[in-house]
Order: sequence, then structure tokens, then C-alpha cells
Amino acid sequence: MITLEQAFDQARQKLESGQLAAHDLDQLYQLARGGRQRLLYLYALQPTVRAGLVASTIQDSQAGSLCQIDPLAQELPYQCVMDAVADGWRVIHFPDHRAPYQEGRMDMLGYEFILEKYGA
Repeated sequence: MITLEQAFDQARQKLESGQLAAHDLDQLYQLARGGRQRLLYLYALQPTVRAGLVASTIQDSQAGSLCQIDPLAQELPYQCVMDAVADGWRVIHFPDHRAPYQEGRMDMLGYEFILEKYGA
């Protein structure tokens, strides 16, 4: 697959030679967009990126988005937020530190981290 930098270089060369076409701009646009956005919500025991997770959910516009949080799920996709970061996710929201997490409290599932990933 061509990188964004390579596509810009090719477009620049085509522009200089008078051969730049609409499909070249379409290719640049698609590469710049980076594909669809997926969101991963991770709920941790503490407000740190190395804390253990208690629940997770993923939002994916093209894959029939899962909209439920299951704190009783047997397997979570990652052990901590840093595992997700190592897998290519970017943290876009860090948790609020105002209230400590307490097991069994209904108003707070854990410290919420929101991560995003772009891809096909």
C-alpha cells in the first residue's frame, strides 16, 4: 500500500508534468482520512495506564457496533490501557480523577479511558 508521503510526491510530480487527475486527488483524500474510526472504551481500577481493567466496549461504525458494557465478560481484549496503545490504539480521553473507584458502586464502572484507531 502506498503511504501518504509517497502519494503526495507522486501527485506533485504529476502536477509539475501537467498529468494530475481527479483520481489522484481522490487517492490523497482517502489516505489522509485514514479509513474508518473505531473507538475503544476501557474501564480501569485506577486512573493510570498500567491499571487492571474491569470492562471494555468497542464502537465500530462498519462492524455492527457493540454498544453494551459487560463488566462480567470473561475475557477483555487487553490487560491494561498500555497494552491497547502498544497494539496501535491512541488515547483520546483520560479519566476524571474526582472520585475513587469502589467495587460495587453503581454510578461508576471504573476509570474511563477512550482510545481511537483508524483503519480499513
